[in-house]
Amino acid sequence: MATLSRDLCLDWTRPCPMNDLVYHRSQSIHSPFKILPMFRFTLVAFLVVLGTACSGDEPVVSKREKLAGRVASLVVDGWRRDVEAATQNVIESVLPKAMRKRLESSEGEFKNSFDWKQVETYVADEYLAKFDNVELGEIHAFYSSATGGKFLAEQTDLKNKVLRRVALAKLELPLILRTKSNVSSVVEGATGPLKKLLEDAIQSPPISPEHLVGTWYTDDMDEQGNGYRGWHKKSLSGSNALHGVQINHASKEFMSFSDEGVWVLQGKLLAETNFNYAEESQLIVIESVTADELKYRFVELNAEPSEWPLIVDTKKEITLPEKPTGYKDPFE
Repeated sequence: MATLSRDLCLDWTRPCPMNDLVYHRSQSIHSPFKILPMFRFTLVAFLVVLGTACSGDEPVVSKREKLAGRVASLVVDGWRRDVEAATQNVIESVLPKAMRKRLESSEGEFKNSFDWKQVETYVADEYLAKFDNVELGEIHAFYSSATGGKFLAEQTDLKNKVLRRVALAKLELPLILRTKSNVSSVVEGATGPLKKLLEDAIQSPPISPEHLVGTWYTDDMDEQGNGYRGWHKKSLSGSNALHGVQINHASKEFMSFSDEGVWVLQGKLLAETNFNYAEESQLIVIESVTADELKYRFVELNAEPSEWPLIVDTKKEITLPEKPTGYKDPFE
């Protein structure tokens, strides 16, 4: 209201330059009869402006600023989740235990160090400079819809997954070449029945890679809950991810495994190489595969093929057990 009143010389904090409202006896033109009509006009104009300013219709600029602020609030909330997710990723990354503990202790302080309201103000200012009222309205309408809300909520996870896949794709090709080299080295170095078994597997009618794509679950735990349980997921691009847990109740040990890498299929010989252990590849001889069952044996160079246990994976999802209280990971 200050701006509007200043334009009409109604800012009572400074002298009004409209000298026509001042009565000077020496000037006949400023008689009371001349002043009264002018005063009436000024008063009416003031009341009109006052009524407009105090009515339910807010100034357009105010509506525009509020709209930009609402859009900025929705967007910045997504940015806040990005920062928190990035912080958590750093803490959970492969870092020395002492460093992880220091990060965990300062995680709350780090997250609270951002003045998100101030960030919203900065973002709103940029939106005001780049979008007009109609565009801001359309953006706000979309972000406020169910689809727009889902779009914003999924951005952090989507962005992290895509960027991770981009980074891994740059590493996968060299690792695939390394895997093929590892297979050749093992086959060339093998002798006797082992060498024949591996060569026969490679020369077997090829299994379609599509049959191995998807998530396979392994449950190798006994009735007491000892043993291994996990899953591995393969894609047509050649990427391979795995996660599992190993429990020994007698020694109260609980080990958790997670890794990513690549897979290469030659005939019925499957080779898997993880990024953390690129020097060696795990060789697997596939017995059979259907839409929901995969039978195979791990190649154990120090054991006879007849001693290799048969493993059966399925597409039926299983729940991995949590770490029991008081159990330790021997690798930590």
